[in-house]
Amino acid sequence: MKKKTICGTDDYRKLIESNGYYVDKTLLIQELLESGSEITLITRPRRFGKTLNMTMLRDFFDINQDSKAIFEGTNIMKTEYADKINSVPIIYLTFKDCNGVNADSLIVALKNQLRYEYLRQLKNIHDKSKISEELYRIFLQYKEILIDARIDIEYVKNILPDTIKLLANILNEYYGIKPIIIIDEYDNPFIEAKTNGYYDDVRGILADIFGNTFKGNSYIEKGVMTGIQRIAQESIFSKFNNPSVCTVVDEEYADKFGLTEEETKEYLNYFDMEYNKKVKQYYDGYNFSGFDVYNPMSITSLIKKKGKLDSYWVNTSSNTLIKEEIPKADKDFIKKFEKLIEEGSCIVSIDLRITFQEKQTSSTLWGLLLNAGYITVQKNLGDGDYRIRIPNEEVKKEFKSIVAEYTRIGESTLKDLFRALQDKDMKEFMNVYEDIIFNCTSCFDDRDMENSYHMLMLGMSIFLEPDFRVESNRERGKERSDISIYAKNDRDINVIIEYKFEKTDNYNILENKAKEALQQIHDNKYYSSMNGEVLLIGIAHSIKDFAMEHEIIETKSRL
Repeated sequence: MKKKTICGTDDYRKLIESNGYYVDKTLLIQELLESGSEITLITRPRRFGKTLNMTMLRDFFDINQDSKAIFEGTNIMKTEYADKINSVPIIYLTFKDCNGVNADSLIVALKNQLRYEYLRQLKNIHDKSKISEELYRIFLQYKEILIDARIDIEYVKNILPDTIKLLANILNEYYGIKPIIIIDEYDNPFIEAKTNGYYDDVRGILADIFGNTFKGNSYIEKGVMTGIQRIAQESIFSKFNNPSVCTVVDEEYADKFGLTEEETKEYLNYFDMEYNKKVKQYYDGYNFSGFDVYNPMSITSLIKKKGKLDSYWVNTSSNTLIKEEIPKADKDFIKKFEKLIEEGSCIVSIDLRITFQEKQTSSTLWGLLLNAGYITVQKNLGDGDYRIRIPNEEVKKEFKSIVAEYTRIGESTLKDLFRALQDKDMKEFMNVYEDIIFNCTSCFDDRDMENSYHMLMLGMSIFLEPDFRVESNRERGKERSDISIYAKNDRDINVIIEYKFEKTDNYNILENKAKEALQQIHDNKYYSSMNGEVLLIGIAHSIKDFAMEHEIIETKSRL
């Protein structure tokens, strides 16, 4: 029977039993077992298959399941580790839905997750005589606190740090086998608390939960966690026994999250869809330690939508934080951010040892962008320096809203401006441009003239890709116009914009300056490397007053 493409399912057993198409990542099991690490944290952006992989680990190892049917034919069953199937007790928790508007609601969400796991484990304890009487009594006491909605929240806080360790002790005694603890999206409660302003109220209890679970816990075989980032504050990792932290720049598990190019081709081919340049341009671009990686949710959605190229990957929570923080960043970050937008790549320092929420620096803000999937590493230069770029066209769509927020020019305004250019509607272009100048510059600061041009340049650089190439003479200078827009398609028009700045109340002077700017384009033949129609625009500014001259020419040169 032909497999189905299923969106939104991140439960391994459910996916397989629903006859869903599965990209085999089961060798993650082998890599984990051979790693030798007692505690492993794997960080990846959202929608890159973390939860599906963690449920796959759960379903493979869980001693209370019969999983042979759902792993039949998979890569792990062809290895020496096939006999490990259903051999270990598993504690599985996911914190991805542990949210809350305040500290107490977050504690309740954590309590509910633990309650579910306690009840799940209790169903499989059929002979309580295998557990010491005192330990079983405490276990039942904790279970009652977790299931009682009327219990005082302070009482819940007192027991939460020890609940997972207690459960591990119980399972170790009952089965005579040390359990594996799996915690998916472990960092979500930290992010949620920081975002909603109550981090100080819960940081101690969150640190204690993880510290008590993994520090010197002789009852567990392994601990596996996934998240978007490493939380360093409160030293929760210093409490672990030599944890292995595997980020997007590390070799470990590099091909186990997301889809490699070969896996993407096979996936599309299975559903009779073509892998082509457009698909690669739109969804490729992530680099996990040398592997070209595609977002699995995006490719699955592409197949589900019969090949419609669209933006399926949305990271709303990170987008909000990034949009808020970039305009407040220091000069070093802003300079690199602008270069990234205008030139497509830049070299930055990235700190992945601590999160931006914990310490606001340029290097941790770049870390936030990397962890969230908004940028990818092009080359690791060593000592925390990386050449980075925006991964693909899908992510560039997300960047448009970020740039619009940063430049203070709305997305719809930028779209209207560039549409008017392409339609050669100079009256509409003048109207929208005037709107931008009045909204984005100050009457009291001449320096904002240059700034307004630069903000427009940034907007063009992100909004006109991939159909146009935008270049600027900013910080370069020689024989190049202020803004040159090269059309990549014959049907589109090239554009050259040259600016003049003159502080004057005389509009006639501005008109002459605009004509001078237009003449400068001709004198220097800025259009010599363009092919087809070219719209020449000369703009002269005096604070918020401006004059504009334009002309359309035809050139036969080749790009």
